[in-house]
Amino acid sequence: MERLIEKTYRYYIRGYIKAYWDIVIERGEGSYLFTVDGKKYLDYSLGGGPMILGHCHPAIVKAVHEQVDKGSQYYVINQPAVDLAEEVVKAAPCADKIRYTCSGSESVIYCLRMARAFTGKDKILRFEGSYNGLADEMTTSNMDADSTQLKDYPKPTFDSDGLPKAIEKTILIAPYNNIEIVKKIVDENEDDLAGIIVEPIQRLIVPKPNFLSDLRKLASKKGLVLIFDEVVTGFRFAYGGAQELYGVIPDIAAYGKAISGGYPMGIVGGKDEIMTLDSEETGFRVKFDGTFYGYPTACIAGLATIRELKKPGTYEKLRRYGAKLRDTLRKIFAENDLTAQVLGEGPMSGYVFTDRSVVDFRSYSTGDKVLHDRLTRELLKNNLIIDMPKMYNATTHGDEELELTSEVFDRSVRSVLKETG
Repeated sequence: MERLIEKTYRYYIRGYIKAYWDIVIERGEGSYLFTVDGKKYLDYSLGGGPMILGHCHPAIVKAVHEQVDKGSQYYVINQPAVDLAEEVVKAAPCADKIRYTCSGSESVIYCLRMARAFTGKDKILRFEGSYNGLADEMTTSNMDADSTQLKDYPKPTFDSDGLPKAIEKTILIAPYNNIEIVKKIVDENEDDLAGIIVEPIQRLIVPKPNFLSDLRKLASKKGLVLIFDEVVTGFRFAYGGAQELYGVIPDIAAYGKAISGGYPMGIVGGKDEIMTLDSEETGFRVKFDGTFYGYPTACIAGLATIRELKKPGTYEKLRRYGAKLRDTLRKIFAENDLTAQVLGEGPMSGYVFTDRSVVDFRSYSTGDKVLHDRLTRELLKNNLIIDMPKMYNATTHGDEELELTSEVFDRSVRSVLKETG
């Protein structure tokens, strides 16, 4: 293990969650990860979200093995890709047709390009503190933004070096859950505005009643393309994603994570009049393609995943565990006199150490990040991993995992509070 860690420091650009730099995973099984030196960790990161059925689910393993024996990549149309496309169109309310990509980020890029092609306009409105992938334009005022450097709406902040200054003219920033400010920004920019992109559940923050439906009405009234970034929510909160959960249908949506079965894959689904811009009948006005788009190995894993998700009681189980987990966290924080807002919906949970009601990024940013980081590290010492700041639960999480989670969190919270005085 130590030699491997030394090699990561020598050869590997590590992720930004420093707490996890000093473990190396060998395998996963169900709700657990195992390191190369044999340690067992209860996993709430689930590979960053894709492993909604848990690690090494037998149905996915079997399907992928059978497909690999036939070939892993063809570059032309294949049956798994066609079958999965059919299932996604049936499931996603907004989707008349779909297009494959290899990631959620690429799916978002495709959605933005389609919105601009459809409207003939350049500007996109997005929400402060959201995460819509790593396209240049989306690396502005996102979840990693420095809350002390935020600008007045609708000006974006740049969250990375290397971004062209020109994108400042094409991106508008609005606060999540504030329809009045959104309307004002839209009114002031409607001559140049192509669309609005929103995470239906922004990170851990749920939408206020009518916020999403008001966005839908506004987009329709102004002729804007409404884009749902369902990379996190799609096939996780309901079979039809956030569209089914909240009863609001966008014009186009980006998917990834849960639909992928743990393989690199993204999907874009949208209305015919938009999606056909990338087709022979319109002369392929929008260009978007990739070597591995719709490759059979990922598609067969996606098919195996959604067949499991369609089984009766699956989503009820995911939601029930998520609700119990949030109740458990509230109880532990309260018993330890720790002020926290426990957030989330369905099988996605988290917490912010603040006394403020969390409705947008600026209220979220009042949380004690140092305390959150310390607790994350202490949880890791006690063999529990979270996808900071989220905790995903899978179909494999049950009573045993919930009891273990309660014990680990209580012990870790007490240890951190003792350490910090």
